[in-house]
Amino acid sequence: MVASWMVIARRRTQAALVVLALLATSLVLSAQGAEARGRGLRLAGDDRILTAIEVSEHGFPGGAEAVYLARADNFPDALAAGALTNGPILLVPRTGPVPSRVLSEISRLDPEEVVALGGTAAVDQDVLDQAADGRPQRRIAGGSRYETAVAIAKELPRSLPNVYLARADNFPDALAAGALTDGPILLVPTTGSVPQAVLAEIERRDPQKVIALGGTGAVSSAVLNAAAQG
Repeated sequence: MVASWMVIARRRTQAALVVLALLATSLVLSAQGAEARGRGLRLAGDDRILTAIEVSEHGFPGGAEAVYLARADNFPDALAAGALTNGPILLVPRTGPVPSRVLSEISRLDPEEVVALGGTAAVDQDVLDQAADGRPQRRIAGGSRYETAVAIAKELPRSLPNVYLARADNFPDALAAGALTDGPILLVPTTGSVPQAVLAEIERRDPQKVIALGGTGAVSSAVLNAAAQG
């Protein structure tokens, strides 16, 4: 009889230890999960040029096919280039010396080409020459920000299903759309006539949808309808 009680007591003790072990494991996993959920990642530098480098290092750790240079103090060309996925966009001054950190990042990426976004009023030829440092270089540019966005769109496959329209003089909507890669971002005025270059590019691409970014205060219904051309 005593032996039976001893067996029962031993089994109860073992069961309690199992429950405690499971509870402890659950608490550890819960703590680890909470720690993982609370662990953030910040990509930041001391200024916008250095932050762009941090983003480049995170997005292209093994190098890139191309590097795109955009003017650091004005953003339409960089925003229109958001759908380009074969390399990062690095910010540079319009004129003057290219920051050494930018040159080092281009060297790390070892691209096949260095591409300036916009004309020489956006990225001076001397800036492009410094950044390319003997590598193949070229420029994607048009006579206006609308035409430069169209020129950037021509870098993308015509098979992409969508075209996105963003207000040309204010950039939060185009900025938020930077992760969209299923079609180019074309710049348009909020109201009035759609630039002919934009209409021609939409007709050439013949997309499934034309999508305005933002409300009618950003892209009016008349602009959207005119761009969609039915």
